[in-house]
Amino acid sequence: MRTLSSNQFEYLPRTKKFIAEISDLGPNAMGQIFPDACDLGIEMHSVHTGKVAQFFVNEEKRDSGGDLEGWILIPTDVTLRKIPHLAGTTVVILND
Repeated sequence: MRTLSSNQFEYLPRTKKFIAEISDLGPNAMGQIFPDACDLGIEMHSVHTGKVAQFFVNEEKRDSGGDLEGWILIPTDVTLRKIPHLAGTTVVILND
């Protein structure tokens, strides 16, 4: 898994939400975030703080026909211990 830049996402501060389309993130944007588990997620480098946070897929969004619309990711527990102000932050990746 490669590290993504926070610049690749639109950030909505009022809702603490990062949003991007999967095609804008490049190949292999999501990957296995824990060596001993199959959880998928991303690693994001903040251009403002210089810190790196990991987010894991908490939910898949599908339309009424079952087609994948996107993923909702939340910070890992390890990330929240290192960067507590990310509590309540979500990352939305749209399957365009």
